[in-house]
Amino acid sequence: MKKIALLYNQELEKYKYAEYHPLKRERIIYTMQKIKKYSKGVYENFIAEPASLEEMSLYHGEDYIRYLYEIENDKTKYIPNKYGIGTTDNPYFKGIFSTSAIHIGAVNLAADLIVKENYSDVFYFPGGLHHAKKNQAWGFCFVNDPVYAILRLLNYKKKVLYVDIDAHFCDGVACAFKNNPVNKKDLLIMSFHESGDFLFPGTGYIEENDSINFPLYPGTDDHTYLLNFKKVFDTVFDEFQPDVIIAQIGADSSKFDILSHLDLSLKGYLNIIKIISEKNVNKIWLGGGGYNNKFTSCAWSSAFRLVLGDIKAGDIKHNIKDLKAFNYAEKNYDFLAKNILLKPKLSEHLD
Repeated sequence: MKKIALLYNQELEKYKYAEYHPLKRERIIYTMQKIKKYSKGVYENFIAEPASLEEMSLYHGEDYIRYLYEIENDKTKYIPNKYGIGTTDNPYFKGIFSTSAIHIGAVNLAADLIVKENYSDVFYFPGGLHHAKKNQAWGFCFVNDPVYAILRLLNYKKKVLYVDIDAHFCDGVACAFKNNPVNKKDLLIMSFHESGDFLFPGTGYIEENDSINFPLYPGTDDHTYLLNFKKVFDTVFDEFQPDVIIAQIGADSSKFDILSHLDLSLKGYLNIIKIISEKNVNKIWLGGGGYNNKFTSCAWSSAFRLVLGDIKAGDIKHNIKDLKAFNYAEKNYDFLAKNILLKPKLSEHLD
């Protein structure tokens, strides 16, 4: 029987970026409301307590973390654009430190619940902030909570597969472990995302070797996405044999998103969740992107209920809506199959 935890802290609802900003707190609020209203299976709620300054400095620099603390408590110390804070994408906002501390505290708790309490699935939807660099706010993200989840699990001597289905490439996570000897040995990073030719951050190309990357062409539909995701994910999982999966399940690959250009339906999205959930290892699930509040909250609450056993993913239409996107994905799969996936000792062929 699955042992499922849902992490949250209502303090997050006090804060927002800026009125113009596409990352809205409402998507999280609506998600939690839907889970509470519609979920029937058994799960436990946990309050995600803020991490300490020391815990927050495990990856991000101490000076950077202290700056977040200082400018939240004394705005006169805020210097526009220092550490990338004050840009259109990463505006200064009230709660800039408090929210960051909660995010890191949440994923630390998630890893502890996985290892110490043997929870099968731990969800933290406000997390998945995969762009933040070591000492730079970037791509709507101020701290990189997936990196802390990975580090916590590695410290527990767990082998980690990080899989990211956000429409945007997880550049901050890949950068954090670039040239790190644990990468490809105890950690494998896999990302399906819209090609950097069309979408931020403009990286994540298939030839980059810090992660297994599968760029997608605008217009990629359920059939094309799932056909390739299952083949790649199953091969990676079977070869790497992780102890834990961390899944960043951004909902911005949908046809309804205002920033990306992919064409997933809700059924398509849930079938991706189903493929990941069927692997018999413990999992941490993080939210990530999603800029249509209605769809994102529906997708995330449905993903939770799918793992809980309340609902099924449903069948998708197996037709090719966009031949150009299909051919683009087919070419990328052929490249991965030839150069990485079908080689013995997969991890050695990432070098």
